Formats: sequence, C-alpha cells, structure tokens
Amino acid sequence: MTLIGYNLTFQMICDADCLVSNLEAKWSGSVHDSRVFRTSPIYEHILCVLLGDEGYACESFLLTPLADSQTPSQQAYNHAQQNKGSYRDDLRPSWFQCLHHLRVSPDRACDVIAACAVVL
Repeated sequence: MTLIGYNLTFQMICDADCLVSNLEAKWSGSVHDSRVFRTSPIYEHILCVLLGDEGYACESFLLTPLADSQTPSQQAYNHAQQNKGSYRDDLRPSWFQCLHHLRVSPDRACDVIAACAVVL
C-alpha cells in the first residue's frame, strides 16, 4: 500500500470466517512478509495451523504451496490451499477505500489500518 511516497507492510491473521485475530501494522514496505511474521510475538506462541503463500517457509504450523507439485495429490493440495487463501485478497486495503493513498504519516497510517481491522 502506498502512502505519501511510503509503503507499509502489515500482517493480519484471520480465521476461515475472516475474523481478525492478529494485526501488526508497523513495518516499512521494504520489510519482507516472512520477516514480519518471524519477528511477531504470535510466531513463538502459535497454537493453530496457518495458510501462507509461497513467500513463506513451510513450517509445522504454516502450510504453504508445494514448489514442485508433481503428483495429483500434490496438485490437489496446491489447488485447495490457493482457493482457501483466496479470501485473503478480500482483506487487503480494498476493504476500505480510505486506505488508498492515505495522506498521513506512516506512523499514523499504521493506526488507521489497525482501526479499520477493528471495524471488520
């Protein structure tokens, strides 16, 4: 998301019903998603299984697509994983038009993102 020449990377974890259970909105756009996740407090205390995209390393609690899906079972897994994760696109800044081209400082933008997540 671009704001006044800045990009922000934020982490949002939600359940299958799109209820937000974790939000971290404090990182510059140059920080990779996987680093945001690895340094978040939830990373050490995760008690569930999460779906992630190919930008994350597969871990016991984080399921990501298979890089070389050869067998029908592997292809079915990738298809199911990608379809299940497709609702995450609905949770990006398109939720609220106010998140497009914010005219506030990056710190303030993080507060706005958090406020929007609360309203979800």
